[in-house]
Amino acid sequence: MPIALPDFDQRIYLPQRIIAIVEALAEEQIGAEQALEGSGLTPGDLEKVALRISYRQVIAVFRNALRCSRNPSIALNAGQRMHITAYGMYGYALQSSRSRRDAIEFSRKYSLWRIA
Repeated sequence: MPIALPDFDQRIYLPQRIIAIVEALAEEQIGAEQALEGSGLTPGDLEKVALRISYRQVIAVFRNALRCSRNPSIALNAGQRMHITAYGMYGYALQSSRSRRDAIEFSRKYSLWRIA
């Protein structure tokens, strides 16, 4: 049975990742317009409470960050702006782990990126 691939254009994700990248790039004086180029988003869109984004939009912004940033740790800088609860129930489950080892085991067992 073939594996069903996700719909990369379905707008179901909250924009925290994109907002974190835009903020990290702003520290390098890289404007939001440049960060959002090709994503179909505007800086004003990021202020909308009901905004949902697609995985394809996330990828576009990540690529822009890699292209525009002079900082090799741009992804780490953006990640530091995110709270674990931004990952919903998965984040809460990690946060409620009794130890770091339990969190790592949970992460391995229920990885968000595993397809199967």
